[in-house]
Amino acid sequence: MKTLRLFLIAAVMTAPLPTYAGKLDLTQMKCGQFVQASSESKSTITAWLAGYYTDVTDTEVIDLNGLKDTGSRLSAFCEANPNFDMSSAAEGMLGK
Repeated sequence: MKTLRLFLIAAVMTAPLPTYAGKLDLTQMKCGQFVQASSESKSTITAWLAGYYTDVTDTEVIDLNGLKDTGSRLSAFCEANPNFDMSSAAEGMLGK
C-alpha cells in the first residue's frame, strides 16, 4: 500500500500542467470557448461538471463511457450554440 501511495504521488507531481493555468470560472465561460479548448481541458471540465452534478447518494463508480458521451453531447451542443453560457448548458444537460 505504501508503494502504491508513493507511485500516485510521483505520478501527480510529474503530470503535465493543464492548458488553463490558474482558475477557470465556468459561470463566465461561453460554449465557444469550450469548443476551442484542448481535448485535455474539455475532458477535465467534463469530469468536473459530472462530479459537480453527481448526487451524494450516487455510487462511487466512474462511468468512463458516460463521461465520454457527456463530453460529446456538450461539444455538439456548444458547437451549435457558441454564445450560450457553459454553466447553463451543463445545468440543462447534467442538472437533476
